[in-house]
Amino acid sequence: MRCIGKGAESAVMFCGIMNLPPPPTKFTKFNNNLLQAARETCEESMAEAVHEAVEENEGGRDIAVAVDGSWQKRGFSSKNGVVTVTSVDTGKVIDVEILSKHCICPNKTKHLQNCKRNFVGYSGKMEVTALVQVTDVTIFSCSHSQLHKSILKLPPQSPNFYSTSCGLYYLIRLNSRKPPNTQLKKHTIG
Repeated sequence: MRCIGKGAESAVMFCGIMNLPPPPTKFTKFNNNLLQAARETCEESMAEAVHEAVEENEGGRDIAVAVDGSWQKRGFSSKNGVVTVTSVDTGKVIDVEILSKHCICPNKTKHLQNCKRNFVGYSGKMEVTALVQVTDVTIFSCSHSQLHKSILKLPPQSPNFYSTSCGLYYLIRLNSRKPPNTQLKKHTIG
C-alpha cells in the first residue's frame, strides 16, 4: 500500500473490504521480496526488448530510440527523477535510469554505502545526465528543445550531436552500459 502512497490503516481497510486477513504489521520483509521480484522482472523485460529491437533492425545494434524524463514533482525542485529509453521500432522500454538528489545519511559529508543519492545538480539536468550515463549515443535533437541547449554545454567527450527541425530522437549503440567516468565512443551515421 505504501507503493501507492497509503499507509497501514488503508491496508487494513482494504483487506477488510476484500474479506482478506489483515496485513502483517511489519512490511519490510514483504517489501524487500516485492522489490527483488520487480527488479528481476524489469531486467528480463528490458533484455527481451533489446533483443526484439535488434531483430527489428535486422541484427544491427544501432537503433533509434526516444528518451524521456519524468520527475517526482513538477518544476525544478524535485529530488527524484527517472529517464526511460524506448525503442522507436518496437515501442518497448529498453533501459531506465533513476536519479536521486535525496540523501538520508546521518552525516551528509560521509555517505553510507547504500546511499541512494547519485546525482548532484538542478533537477532539469537529470535528463541530460541520465542520457549520457545510459549508453553510447549519437543524438538527433530538436534545436529549440531544452535538452538540446543542455547537451550543447557538455564536455568534448560527449556524444556526437546533430540538430534537426522536428522530433526528439536518439540513435543508441546497444553496447553494455558504460562504467562511470569513461569516455564515450563516438560514431556517426553513414
